[in-house]
Amino acid sequence: MQEVTAIYNYTTQLDGNYTVFTYKKTPVSYKLAMPLCFYTAIPAAMLAFAIGAPGFVSGIILWVILMVGLGLGITFIINKFRKTGEFKISDTDVVVKDKSYVRKDIVSYFVKDPSGNYVETTTMYVTQVNPLSVAGNVANLGTGLQQLGAESRNMIRKHLQDAGYKICIRYGTKDVVIASGLGQREADGMFDKLIEVAGLNE
Repeated sequence: MQEVTAIYNYTTQLDGNYTVFTYKKTPVSYKLAMPLCFYTAIPAAMLAFAIGAPGFVSGIILWVILMVGLGLGITFIINKFRKTGEFKISDTDVVVKDKSYVRKDIVSYFVKDPSGNYVETTTMYVTQVNPLSVAGNVANLGTGLQQLGAESRNMIRKHLQDAGYKICIRYGTKDVVIASGLGQREADGMFDKLIEVAGLNE
């Protein structure tokens, strides 16, 4: 029987009296490329015109390919800049970016959703947009363009927020972020480990 290895977005290691948390920020879903097509349509059309195509149909196909390609490229760049993070905790303090927060003054530990609320989940319902229908609406410049733009903005916001959870401490009366750029599951998993290391679940 094969044992399945659990996958986490963080590692912990001991450094003297500290437990150091090193975590990977959750990548933005490549589904972000679809709503980005609304904004890459004009640059893609300019590129398609510059490259040239033997016919109208092949030109449209090239345009769609470039449009989706630009969306994927932008998503790749966003994820490339989502660097790793680190914080550490001991019996006496929590250290984040060379700032020490004394544990006796930490009122609580919690996860914030992407909207900044102290709740477990934030759900956002949006309409899925097919990239070909995006291309059609942009080409026609019809009455659905404004609605399509709003849907695209909502979808972009949703995909970015999906990786926007934060682990925080309340230090005195101030909320301090100790880890950010996390998906909900990643934030929950690391938070549970933090509570375990801090000895708060005993």
